[in-house]
Amino acid sequence: MYCLSKIVHTQKRLLIVIFSLAFIVRLLFVAALENQLVWYDEIQYDAIARSMLRGEGYGSTAFAPLQPFFLLGVYSIFGADILAARLAQVLLGALTSIVVCLVGTMVFDRNVGVLAGFISVFYPYFVYVTGALYPTALFMLLLALAIFFLLRFYDNGQKSCLILAGVALGLSLLAIPTVLFFLPMIPLWFLLSRKFTLKQVAAYSTILMVVTLMVVAPWSIRNSLHYGQFVLVTTEGGHAFWQGNNPYFDGVNRPGPDDIPQELRQKLKGLSKIEKDRVYYRESFNFIRNKPMQFVKLYIIKFFNYWRLYPNTISENRFTTLKTKIISLLTYGLLLPFALFGIIKSVFHNKKTLLLLFLMLSFSLGYSLFLTSVRYRIPLDVYVIVFAAFGIICVFKSVFPVWKKNLVTTSDY
Repeated sequence: MYCLSKIVHTQKRLLIVIFSLAFIVRLLFVAALENQLVWYDEIQYDAIARSMLRGEGYGSTAFAPLQPFFLLGVYSIFGADILAARLAQVLLGALTSIVVCLVGTMVFDRNVGVLAGFISVFYPYFVYVTGALYPTALFMLLLALAIFFLLRFYDNGQKSCLILAGVALGLSLLAIPTVLFFLPMIPLWFLLSRKFTLKQVAAYSTILMVVTLMVVAPWSIRNSLHYGQFVLVTTEGGHAFWQGNNPYFDGVNRPGPDDIPQELRQKLKGLSKIEKDRVYYRESFNFIRNKPMQFVKLYIIKFFNYWRLYPNTISENRFTTLKTKIISLLTYGLLLPFALFGIIKSVFHNKKTLLLLFLMLSFSLGYSLFLTSVRYRIPLDVYVIVFAAFGIICVFKSVFPVWKKNLVTTSDY
């Protein structure tokens, strides 16, 4: 069984080095950025936070609330400054690298954890998201913490870890609601791990879900009071579902406002956000029912687009250059084969890896029902890196067997 205090004690200096390097790398990147926003979504998150800061309310519920409230907290303390928000995300990114190291150690061993931690320090996507006011940096840390506490619970059975996992999952849901796809997979992991009885699985799953929903409940109640009917987090699910499931979509380049057919525009005219959401869902299901093969084709394209080797963005700016694609190919593109090798080597021998695989699978399949892009995958790259680190070390042991005895293995914990 893992002892967290022992892990932290034996890796204390390494954790400090990983945190410091991650902080410096991200700080240097942020310092080089212009003090302006370039992506549509981050502009909207910033605008919502500034609106609340002025006392004008939250406004649109098209965007999940945690990122705007995070920005509001930063702006309330340091003023409405983009640099202050980016610096706060630098801290989030550095903390994420520590959690990556701990998760790698808990799932495999210290060598994997340390290597995964150092890879995460310099991983371009992780560095980049600290400079964009997307919820990605915040969500990535919260999701990694949820996985960390679930693994801790698996090791020690302490309900406090289960509760903390529920809190992290609830906050993750308020950042990016896609975490809903992962929630049903956790009881399945409990069950397949064969560590818990059916009664325990039911009890632990109930505790986890109740805590998660308790965290989300205040926002859901706010939405219900505002709209007069239940809205869990946002009102944009139907629109996103239609964008990913309609005759005008190629599976990669999502349709914009100008691509909405006139007939659908007429149906949407004069409707509330909730009513529009229902119309979008209805139109999407009609498409799926009438053209099932096109739906399947789109689904497959979207699935592979989620795991593509380089970004394919809607907007064009200085971050969408050929250099960006090359950097992605030389980092994620090289890590992915090692990750696949690491998965194959470990999946039948290590029950903890199932939790990571269920997370990756649920997000992949869930997003593919709607829309996919590399940006949506970045939080999962944490676990790609963990598996890749394991794969790299396995290859290293095979190529240099003389070092095998000197590497710390899982049995040491």
